[in-house]
Amino acid sequence: MYKPVKTRRYFNRKQRYSAIDWNDEKQVIKAFRQQVIDWYIRPTQVLIRTPHAAFAVLAHTCILIDALSQYEAGSSGGSGAVFKGWLLKHFKRLGRTFPTPIRATVRGTPTPLTNYAEVIYNGVRCGILHEAHVALYGGITGQKQAVSYQKKGWTTYTDLSDCPTVVIHPKLLFKRVKKEFEAYFKHLLDPDPQWQWLRDNFKKKFLSSYGITIGNEP
Repeated sequence: MYKPVKTRRYFNRKQRYSAIDWNDEKQVIKAFRQQVIDWYIRPTQVLIRTPHAAFAVLAHTCILIDALSQYEAGSSGGSGAVFKGWLLKHFKRLGRTFPTPIRATVRGTPTPLTNYAEVIYNGVRCGILHEAHVALYGGITGQKQAVSYQKKGWTTYTDLSDCPTVVIHPKLLFKRVKKEFEAYFKHLLDPDPQWQWLRDNFKKKFLSSYGITIGNEP
């Protein structure tokens, strides 16, 4: 584990670590919210206004989902279970079973992808981060829905048979994820005991990422 030299480093665009009272939980949450805005939200909004930047918007959105899912779960790192679990919790439609699964290979193993969450994690998130592109059973375009299932016409398997494709509208997906970002921080700052588990998980993840124990920092 590492610890920052607080006087030398910025925690968000305007605040150094040394400007934050790490024993004031609300102040820390607000400072971290600003960090997420500076690192994820505003750059994505700039990309949305940039012609032909849909791929980059989608990449940033996946990173934002990674961050929100790990903090909500109190996970020290990303995983398929955490990422997909967050999607299925916040967007139940993404768990709908496809009429025909997509035949994919995950870490060298033939794996049928049966719903949107599985495709967004394996084909989009992991495709972008590990292979620098979205798997061909994923597509990016403007449409009325954030995600849609296309039975044929977009992709084929190597034997030229039809391969279903999940098509994503990056701007619409980002807007939906941003709403969950707003709700997450609203709940973190709500003193109601029903959200204590969320604050506990936040502090657990924060310690693993920043080496700072919120509420007990010298």
